[in-house]
Amino acid sequence: MINIDTITIIQFKSQFPQGIGGYPYFPMWSNTQPYEANDVVFFGNTFYQAILQNTDQAPPNATYWITDKANQYSYISDADITTAFLLASGLFPADIFTCDSDVLILYAYCLLVAHMISYYIKPQQFQYIGQRPASIGVANTQHAGNVGFGQLIPESVTSSILYSTLNRTLEGQQYMMLVDLRARFKMLYSFGGIPN
Repeated sequence: MINIDTITIIQFKSQFPQGIGGYPYFPMWSNTQPYEANDVVFFGNTFYQAILQNTDQAPPNATYWITDKANQYSYISDADITTAFLLASGLFPADIFTCDSDVLILYAYCLLVAHMISYYIKPQQFQYIGQRPASIGVANTQHAGNVGFGQLIPESVTSSILYSTLNRTLEGQQYMMLVDLRARFKMLYSFGGIPN
């Protein structure tokens, strides 16, 4: 089974690529990256915007770059991800995933890390507008075009401080569903129970 302490920032970024799910990673300039006009990069503690297509033309080369007023707090840095790893590592119940593949464990852990970023580290960037926990339970639905997804969030979740926090981001909700299914399977397997 994969050791979550060995999961890297690169592995996290591969689970949540740039621009998907609202993950604007810090745009560090690279000499091998081709840049188009209007691309923004960070180099030498300053943001620059490309004015011409270029590769291997380091800022502040005025032929290709102008300074940009981008705000570093609008981006997710590697330090943000490292902090989220630390927050998530103490909460990840690895024992629930003992029967799962390393790929699924990596995905589950990265969901928890993404929740930490969205809810604790960069909450101003990720505002989830959806149902909030209630005292009895919440019927939560989300739609994308003609596709809908619905779930009932039980009272045991809404009354728990940890679970109600997880319920406040899409990543946290997906993580809860993975953990809940595996916890139920483990309970049935361990005690020989039969679901009603």
